[in-house]
Amino acid sequence: MEHKFPNDSNIMIVDDSEAIRTLVAQLLANMGYKNIWDAKDGKDALDKLGAHYKAGKKMHLMIVDWSMPIMSGIDLLMSMKGNAQYKDIPFLMIASQGETENVIKAIVLGVNDYMVKPLDASVLTTKMASIWRRANVPV
Repeated sequence: MEHKFPNDSNIMIVDDSEAIRTLVAQLLANMGYKNIWDAKDGKDALDKLGAHYKAGKKMHLMIVDWSMPIMSGIDLLMSMKGNAQYKDIPFLMIASQGETENVIKAIVLGVNDYMVKPLDASVLTTKMASIWRRANVPV
């Protein structure tokens, strides 16, 4: 697969399933991304984002599962959109179901795009390209 996105981008995968985090990380690595971070839930993601920003590093994309214990993806989205430091980080929500009401809720709260499992490399590539274009990131 030809890589056409900024490969120095920092991308965080947030999912309570280690298998899903590994799968998404592999898909991203196959696209040429090297700076891949992961977190097991929304709270863990916020903690890691804080450390990342404290070290002077920026996060360029969040790929987040909707349903997680401790702090869900939608709660993480709301928390990030309410934080001046994180509010502009592009956010791709992943869910087991594409229920219309959930998609609408995520869009209203500021998600950049939405993807339904099972994960597919070509769909992920398309979603990321769309997010990068809308964020004015050169692709």
